[in-house]
Amino acid sequence: MPLEVGYRGRMAVLPIPQADHDEWETTLKNMMSAIYNSLMTKIATSTDFLNKIATPSSEAWADFVNPNWEDADFIKLKQRVKLSIAYNSWKQGVQNAFGEGGYFADRVTSKKMKFSMVKYTLGAVGLKYQYGRGIAVKAIGVISGMKRVKYDIRSTSAQPTVSYYDPQTGQVKTEPVTIPADEFQGNIINVFPIGVARFARSLTVPILTQGLVLAQLANEHDLTTERDNIISVVNSYLQNSVLKLVDTANHKVWFGLAVDDQGNVVVCVESSTPDVTSPIFCQELGA
Repeated sequence: MPLEVGYRGRMAVLPIPQADHDEWETTLKNMMSAIYNSLMTKIATSTDFLNKIATPSSEAWADFVNPNWEDADFIKLKQRVKLSIAYNSWKQGVQNAFGEGGYFADRVTSKKMKFSMVKYTLGAVGLKYQYGRGIAVKAIGVISGMKRVKYDIRSTSAQPTVSYYDPQTGQVKTEPVTIPADEFQGNIINVFPIGVARFARSLTVPILTQGLVLAQLANEHDLTTERDNIISVVNSYLQNSVLKLVDTANHKVWFGLAVDDQGNVVVCVESSTPDVTSPIFCQELGA
């Protein structure tokens, strides 16, 4: 058979369960003194601040300044001078936030609902005990010999009941959450040379996650041009990274993000025999 394996997963938002959300809050608050001590140890003097924060920041920030701006060099000098003399202000700010009686813990609580946005990330990477592995993991898994992902590939959608915080009200909601069905053909294989697969996974999941999150956000707000541009950029990242690791003597692989006929953001991956010239399973990715 020319097609060795094909996988398609649809992006969905998966809310973080209440228990995990609460644990995030508690863990972050408990790190307050450790954060303070780490900062005060690493940046103990004004010289440390200049060498480790101010100067590196100015050097990096200068690259963002449009050289065609009027007084571009003066603007860069202004930023460098103001930051170079900001040690005392920085130190006081750290003390106010993380020191004894600092406001960090209160701010964590007041901003707690913003962490609900992790639902987009979970749509890509999953949450094993609640939702299983996500579509980004399953996509690279089926072509990197990760046989355990077969237990997370769903032929039908699932609706586990989940308790989570409603970010609009801050109240707990308990309701079914839909996990879309996957599409899968063939068998899980490894298309990479010996010893490369685990590095390919580490490289691929962040690329896919970034793309899936941004494309989903754009899609939800009808920013179709931006969504399509995101997909194009992410697919070029895959072409220039993970797909260069494939054993092309034995496999022809197509891998990328796309939009299906219903307007959903999807990830699709296919491996076929080397003689195949256009995708069989992932036809939305083109030749």
